[in-house]
Amino acid sequence: MFTTTLRLPDDLARFLQETAKGASLSVNAFVAQLLEKEQAETRRRRLARDWAEYAADGEGQDVSYALAAQGELVAEPPAAPYRVDGETVPAARAGRKRAPGTEPPVRPGRSPDPAPKAPARKPRARGKR
Repeated sequence: MFTTTLRLPDDLARFLQETAKGASLSVNAFVAQLLEKEQAETRRRRLARDWAEYAADGEGQDVSYALAAQGELVAEPPAAPYRVDGETVPAARAGRKRAPGTEPPVRPGRSPDPAPKAPARKPRARGKR
């Protein structure tokens, strides 16, 4: 916590007290609120300045290095069905072969082909036994 004393001319001090009272705040809370607003505005100006600097740097925006990887992803058949213009596009077959190096990771202690799950049990009938 930081403590300070403000030395203000009488008319400015009265204005500060009246304005804080009008906002239902103490003078301390009102000044803290004003400083928080100024801090947020300073951050916004700094961010705008940084984005303007980034926008001027064409080399920093070059994403051509990622085009090959994106092309590989687009070439893969979809894993789940999806809709295009109201029509369902089927997913790739479940037994499809993946491209080398794109196999999903196997968790330690699990086989890559888990055993099928047991069928769910029927609920018991309620009533007399």
